[in-house]
Amino acid sequence: MNEIVSEWISKAERDFETAERESLVGVNANFDAICYHYQQCIEKLMKGIIVGLGENPPKTHNLEVLSRIIATHVPNWHASANDLRLLTHAASDFRYPGETASQSIADRSSEVAKYYRTALLEQIKLIDEL
Repeated sequence: MNEIVSEWISKAERDFETAERESLVGVNANFDAICYHYQQCIEKLMKGIIVGLGENPPKTHNLEVLSRIIATHVPNWHASANDLRLLTHAASDFRYPGETASQSIADRSSEVAKYYRTALLEQIKLIDEL
């Protein structure tokens, strides 16, 4: 595996672990941070795939944009726009005053991130086998 792809995966996994740890906090869990780190995990896995496909990933947090790039190279790749919008929203909007993530949004972000994390790691394995 390409060293840079490996680093993208490593950083994504650290974000995932951070979100998972914060999710276990019983009182005063930081739902904003949970959502943010789940989004960052998926963003970094997507960018790792894009690098693995021989392209430079754009400087964006928009998961729909990244997903469209992947889909141009991986015909069987499909991601729900609603799911990706939920996580993209978490990357920026909850980080600043005016909006706050609830536990239900954090729980849904967790479900979405876990699903796409598995799917993206599988795609990385397939790309690596080429």
